[in-house]
Amino acid sequence: MAERQLSILVALHSGSLSGVDTYAEQLAAAGVAASYKVTLVAVGDDLAAEVRDRLGNDQVRVIATNRLSRSGWRKASRQLPTFALMEMEAQLGNCLKGLGERFDVAHLNHPALASAARPYSDRVVVGAWFYPHHAGERLVQTWLHTGAVFPKSAAFAIKGLSHYWNDRRGYRSSDCVVAPTELLAAQLSGMGLPAVACPLPGHRPERTVGADENGQVAANARRRVAICCGDLSHPRKNVGAGIRAIGLAARDGMAIDLELIGRKAEFLAAELHALPQSVHVFTPGPLPRDQVDDRLRRADALMVPSLYEEWGYVATEAVLAGTPVVAFPVYPFVEILPPPLGLCADDMSSEALARALEQVLEHGADRSLVAKAAERAFGTEAVGSRLTKIWSGVAVEASRASMAGAK
Repeated sequence: MAERQLSILVALHSGSLSGVDTYAEQLAAAGVAASYKVTLVAVGDDLAAEVRDRLGNDQVRVIATNRLSRSGWRKASRQLPTFALMEMEAQLGNCLKGLGERFDVAHLNHPALASAARPYSDRVVVGAWFYPHHAGERLVQTWLHTGAVFPKSAAFAIKGLSHYWNDRRGYRSSDCVVAPTELLAAQLSGMGLPAVACPLPGHRPERTVGADENGQVAANARRRVAICCGDLSHPRKNVGAGIRAIGLAARDGMAIDLELIGRKAEFLAAELHALPQSVHVFTPGPLPRDQVDDRLRRADALMVPSLYEEWGYVATEAVLAGTPVVAFPVYPFVEILPPPLGLCADDMSSEALARALEQVLEHGADRSLVAKAAERAFGTEAVGSRLTKIWSGVAVEASRASMAGAK
């Protein structure tokens, strides 16, 4: 007997540039790949139309909530995540009430939206983000990763604590918490939450026709290294340490083209000025997604010198394009970048990062091998298969049985 086609609700795309909204789009794509009926909810008609065009898939139904209020008070209140989520929760609830449908599963990128989706879904699944899930750690790590500068870091730390309480409330209101790593899933399971691990589905850039697949490069060829993030000056992104590592890798004359993709490259002038002449620097600024994809395809390596990431979509998209990633040994890269996907430095020094970069650039990468390994780990179809077990409830029951057996 054929399995019934599940109806999946994915919410809520708010139009930000963060990975949380990327997650919503990629969940929808993974649901379609698994042959489910998918409805994606976005905030406002304009965003819904934009997301619909970007997905380019008639199998995903994209519907819109009402537009968020443009009043000055509302805009100011959204700076605190708790107030922002309260408004989003109300908009989602009103949208689903007006739609008048019931879904087999609601999969939410913001855990705090669980109560809004509950009346219209048989199962509520929420995505987990920050590791570790602990109020004190969230406060401290946010303070440190934003430069430990008062009052800016204090404001970010308060926002981080607000995110923690939103997550805590949503986790306990859901039927399943999907963590992107085994490490976070284990922690949440240990707290008694119905948590399972599932990597976030990635977006695979289109391959360039005729692109070199075997990774062989001439000894005197220029190597292309990319660093890509929204704000290149953000302390957590640690781009200065990455630039210093590139300078060390080029100290013996290795010719490197460094491309800094993102805003505020000018804040790194001192580090860039110290680079040897064999390093050529390109600063195109923030770029549209298709142009970022093109640069990721053409790079010999993507460097991610971050001190911490909740996930790191740019890394998974790079490896899906066949480009290996070099990173510091921090969460989540120590778990999600095994060979041949990338290489983590031995420690947190620029010297160690330089050695890792040299190893990747000197040996080259079999881009086809990298892309195939990435597809097995983060590809839409592979993740869609894992999501099938989550959405059907099989994964949660298996996790509970495993936890019971371990006691």
